Amino acid sequence: MGKSSKHARTKFKKWLNSYNDVVSWFEKKCPDLEQLLEEHGGLVKIENFLPAFVADGILELLENIDDRTWNLTAATDDYTHNNIRHEFLSVKTGPPVLDDVLRVFTLLLPDSLFTFSAAKYCKAGHIVPHDDRAYTNVLMDNGRVELCSRRIAVIYYLTKDWSGVDGGQLVDMEAQGGPQAHTPQYNSMVAFTIPRWHEVTPVTGNRPRYSVFGWFLEPGKLYELSTGDQTAQQQQQQQQQEQEQQLVLQQEQQQHGDEIRRHQAG
Repeated sequence: MGKSSKHARTKFKKWLNSYNDVVSWFEKKCPDLEQLLEEHGGLVKIENFLPAFVADGILELLENIDDRTWNLTAATDDYTHNNIRHEFLSVKTGPPVLDDVLRVFTLLLPDSLFTFSAAKYCKAGHIVPHDDRAYTNVLMDNGRVELCSRRIAVIYYLTKDWSGVDGGQLVDMEAQGGPQAHTPQYNSMVAFTIPRWHEVTPVTGNRPRYSVFGWFLEPGKLYELSTGDQTAQQQQQQQQQEQEQQLVLQQEQQQHGDEIRRHQAG
């Protein structure tokens, strides 16, 4: 191991374990996540979310996690158990430094309950349209198990030089003007309030897409869970929006062609 590499890893670990450094950074980048979400219609994206050397350290950590440590997270549609089709790899406990990484994200809302993991999307990894509504049993400090609801979702992207052709895009199906695709951008964070309809498009290449993801929770049932009928209706609405957008594009192209022909005729 070179001296520069060893120094970078030491600096990375030191930052993760410095409460003051992390809090000071978040006070600049994301002082009030809930307010930002309210101001931006329920979804916010923040670029350069962590110091560059920290992002590089997290990516190196995830890339070096042994294949046997990653857990397959997959299901088929089963609305009786609140499952929708998805497939990717995840890990919540692994190298000791991973615990330090996940703890950093909890400081976005330090007074909230939470659950965070790391993810690795390989070729064809995806999640079909869903709105993230779910209940989670949480073991409280007093030993009681309390039913909680997901309230805010957080995704932190860690793959460099990713583009739309690589797939793995977060499609916000409730964006103004119709579905909007967010291409995973290195060292950027996307957060949104729940429920919010979205999907992750299938990864198309052989390069894995890494991220940290999770939810902030609130005790109790904040909503009723999704049903198959609701999902089918949402997919139908998305298809209708896409058809309408395609029709508008065709009309604009036809009008443009008509103007060119009139100009040529004149």
